[in-house]
Formats: sequence, structure tokens, C-alpha cells
Amino acid sequence: MPTDSSSASNPAEVALEHLSLTLDVEFASSTLRALASWRGRVVAEQGAAAVVLDAKKLEVSAMLVNGEAVTFTLGEESELFGCPLKVPLPEALQAHGSRFELQVHSEAGPSLSAVQWLPAEQTAGKVHPYLFTQCQAIHTRALLPCMDTPSAKYTFKAAVRVPNWATALMGRAA
Repeated sequence: MPTDSSSASNPAEVALEHLSLTLDVEFASSTLRALASWRGRVVAEQGAAAVVLDAKKLEVSAMLVNGEAVTFTLGEESELFGCPLKVPLPEALQAHGSRFELQVHSEAGPSLSAVQWLPAEQTAGKVHPYLFTQCQAIHTRALLPCMDTPSAKYTFKAAVRVPNWATALMGRAA
């Protein structure tokens, strides 16, 4: 399988098959808090010792594999590509065909490439602030740790929690 030079992730070893995502939008602090629950499977015949995700300027507060906290490592940061986030798999889950759930708790601040926050003064009604995200081409990693490469395909469901005065819309390409 060809390597994607813009991603540090390892989809040839581990497939993330489904994402359940909860995003909490904090307009006052221009912050997105994410809980990403990934369902994954080891696909490499030789197994895999870790899941490697792409991340860019995110604060990761907790990482769990099958409900157990694990220690993750962040690799060297690149201004353009972010950094690899390496999540070790417990030995019992490293064999080919092993299935697991990976939960990632993270926070994205106000100056990320995937998120644009507009103050109320810049909106048509000038009453409430506005937020939009733009995750292509490689900006999803600035929203949540993920395999940010076209070779990683997965289904997802998402919930976006916003203040009562706001409406959350989400779209995706079919």
C-alpha cells in the first residue's frame, strides 16, 4: 500500500472502522472539546503494536483502549502536518484481527487550521458569534486526532452540542 507523505498514521496496520464523535462548542473561549470513540481492528498480518494518529495543535487529556487508560506519545511537531500521536495497544490486542475501542478526549483552541471563529460583530445579525470548520485537505487532525489520509475510510455518527441560540449543521461527502 502506498504511503501518504502528509500523514504519519498507520492505516495499513490498523483500520479505524467507525467513529462516534461528540463535540462541545464553547463560544466564550473559542474552544471545541471532543470525545472521539473509534472502533478499530488490527489488519496487518504481522499484527500491530500501536495505533498512530495524526494530530495538530490539540490538547489530548485522556486516551483509553477498551476502557483502560493508556500512555500515549506525541512525536515531533511539523508546522504543516502536526505530529504523530502514538497509542500503544495492549499485548492481547496486537494480533491480526484483534478488535478494540479507542477513546480520545481532546480540546481544540481558537487558532486552529480547521476552525474559524467569527465574533458577533462579523455576522449578519451582529448578535451571536459564528463558527465553521473546514477539514479538507489535511485539517481534520486539527479538530480531533485521526488517520487524516484518504486511504483511511470509516463510518461515523456525531453529536454537536451548542448553546440554545445556535444551530449545528454537519455535512459530508457521500
